[in-house]
Amino acid sequence: MKSIFNRFFLFALFALFSFTACQDEATELDNPNAQETVVPSSLLANLVSRTTANFGASDDILDGSNCFSVELPVTFVIENITVTVETESDLDQLYDILDNFEGDILDFVFPITIVFNDYTELVIDNEEQLQNVINQCNTDAYNLIECVNFVYPLAFSIFDSDFNLLDIIIIENDEALYHFIDDLENDDNVIIASLNFPIKLEFANGDIIEINSNQQLTDALESAEENCTAFNANECNEEDIDSLLLECPWDIFDAISSYENYQLIFYTDGTLAITEGETTSAIGGFWNLTTTDDGLILRLFELTAFQDDLGGEWLIVECNDDVLKIIRGDTTIELGQNCEDDSNCNLNTITTNLKECLWEFAAYSSYPEFVGLDLEFYEDATFSIFQNGEVYNIDNNWSLNLVGNTLFLVLDTNFEDLGGNWQIIHCDDDRFELMKANQSIILEQDCEIGNPFECFESFDAKIEVCDNGTDGLTEFNLNLAFSNCEADEIIYYTSVSDAESAVNPIANPTTYNTADAESTVFAKVKINNQYSIFPTQLLVIDCSNESCTEEDVDAILIECIWNVVSFNGSDSLIEYNFDFEANTQTVVIYTSEITVDAMWSTFQSSQGVIIEFSNVSGPNIQAITGEWLVVECENNRLKIQRENDILILERTCN
Repeated sequence: MKSIFNRFFLFALFALFSFTACQDEATELDNPNAQETVVPSSLLANLVSRTTANFGASDDILDGSNCFSVELPVTFVIENITVTVETESDLDQLYDILDNFEGDILDFVFPITIVFNDYTELVIDNEEQLQNVINQCNTDAYNLIECVNFVYPLAFSIFDSDFNLLDIIIIENDEALYHFIDDLENDDNVIIASLNFPIKLEFANGDIIEINSNQQLTDALESAEENCTAFNANECNEEDIDSLLLECPWDIFDAISSYENYQLIFYTDGTLAITEGETTSAIGGFWNLTTTDDGLILRLFELTAFQDDLGGEWLIVECNDDVLKIIRGDTTIELGQNCEDDSNCNLNTITTNLKECLWEFAAYSSYPEFVGLDLEFYEDATFSIFQNGEVYNIDNNWSLNLVGNTLFLVLDTNFEDLGGNWQIIHCDDDRFELMKANQSIILEQDCEIGNPFECFESFDAKIEVCDNGTDGLTEFNLNLAFSNCEADEIIYYTSVSDAESAVNPIANPTTYNTADAESTVFAKVKINNQYSIFPTQLLVIDCSNESCTEEDVDAILIECIWNVVSFNGSDSLIEYNFDFEANTQTVVIYTSEITVDAMWSTFQSSQGVIIEFSNVSGPNIQAITGEWLVVECENNRLKIQRENDILILERTCN
C-alpha cells in the first residue's frame, strides 16, 4: 500500500499560520488568479478526487469487488497450494495460475486488511466478514476515473485570505493528493490552495501530456472519463482474449437479431463452429487473433456459411469477462459468453482431464467384457487401448465436438463398436458417462497404471554450463537432459512447431552450440509408437563464487550427512547419502541396502573450489567419479558441476 498522507499535518500547519503567523513575516505575492485556485466542492476538486481515489477494481482477481483493494502482501490457499502475493506486479502472474483451476477455490489466510476507495482501512478476520463487506458494496458510490494518472511529485502553494504565501506542499502520490483535496473540503479556515503548474498527466495507453492551467486540467480529466474505453484498449490483450474465447460458447447479438438462435464456438486448433439450437450439423470455419496498431483483430475466415455477414476482420473495441464488442466497418456485433453447461463439462476442462491419466472401462452396456480395459488419450489426438498395462490396440484417433450445448467425444477406431460420436451426459474430474444410441459407457480415471512419459513429466529439464568468460558459442550435450529416462527415440528441435512437424531436427545433440545465454530446445519423445514433446532449458551461468572458499567447503562437508537431491534434474540418486570424514578423507556413501567407502578431497582452482570423488564403486553412484566445481554453496546446500553434469547436495543435521 502507498504511504499514508498525514492529513492532521495540514490542519496543524493551517492553524499555526492562521493564529500565530505575523503579517510582516509572511511573504507578499501578487494575488493568484482566482481561476487558478482549487475551490472546495468545485468540478476540478471532484475530478481530482475521483482520479486519485483508491482503485479497488485493480485486484478484482483477489476479492471480486471494486469497492476496495486487499492490502499486500496477502496469502491464500488454492487446492492445497499456498500462494503469497507480495506486489501488484504479482497479480499478472496470478491470472496464469488461476487459469489452471475451476470454480471458487481461492481461500485467504486471515486476517487481511482491505482498503476502500477513500483509503480507509478495515481488518477482516474471516470469510463470512469478507463476504458481508462484498455484499454491501455499492458499485455506484465511487464513479472513479481509471484511465489517467498524475505524474508525481507535484506542489500546491498555500495562501491565507490576504493571499500571503504560507507554505508549499509537495504531493508524492495519489493517496496524499486525495487526502489533500479532502482536507480542503473539510477545512473551516479560509485557506487558498493553488496548484503549481506545469504538471503532467499519463494516460493508460502511455501518452503523457503537460498541463498549464486549471481549465486544461479539468478538460483533460473530463476527456479521460469520457474516453476510458479508448484509453484502455490495450487491456484487450491477445493472450487473455485467446483464453476467454475458448472457455465457452458465445451468443451472437446484432441490431436486428439475425443470429438469435446461433452460437459461435472457438476451438484450440484454430477452427470454429456456428451452431443453431439442437441441430447436429454446424457451420464450420477458422479463426485467429492478431495484434495491430489499431488494436486486437479477431479474424473469421473460410466460413461454410455467413461468410459475407460474419467473415472478415473484426476490431475488438470492448472486452470484459463475458462480453466482447467487435466492429467491422459500420457493423457492430456483441458476443456474449454462454457457460450454462456444467463447468466440469466444458471443452478445455475435458481435454485436460482426458490426457492426465488412463481411463478404465467401469461399465459398457454392449460389451461387458471391456470392463478392466484402459484407454489412454495423447496430445496428438490419438489414443491406445491397454490391458493389464500392455498395449492392446493402437492407431486410433479422438476429438471433442461441441454442438450447441451438447458435447461429444468422437472416437475414430475399428475396434469392435467403440467408434462413433459418444455424447458426454455427465462428467467429473475422474468419471465420464457416455451415450451413443442405445449404448452407454462409464469411464473412470485410472492413474495407477504407469504413464509411459511419466519420467519425462516428473521434472523440468535444465542443462547449465559455466560461462568460460569469452564471447562466442557455448556447447551443450542435449542427451544429458533426459539421460535417466527410457524412450524408443528422442529427437531434439529448436521450436515446438518444428517438433510437431518433424522438420529441421538438431543434427548433433551431443555437441549443440548456441550463442544465447538462455535458450530452449524441444525433445520429441517416442514410446510405444506414441509421441510427446518436452522443453529443455539451456543456461550459461556464472560459476565464479569468491565467497565460497576451500576452507568453507571443507567445514560444511564434514559437519552433517549430505543427500543427493538432484542429478541432472532427476532424483535417480536420491537414495544415496554422504558422510564425509575429516581425517581419513574417506566418504561413506550409503543407502538402506548398500555401503560404499570412497575417497574425497578438495582444492582451489582458478575457477573456484573443486571437490574430487575417487574409488566410487557402487551401482549407479559411480557416475559421480571425477572433479566437480562448486558453483553454489550455502550452509545446507551445495551445487556442483562437472562439464554438463549438475549435482545438488543438501544436508541434514540431527
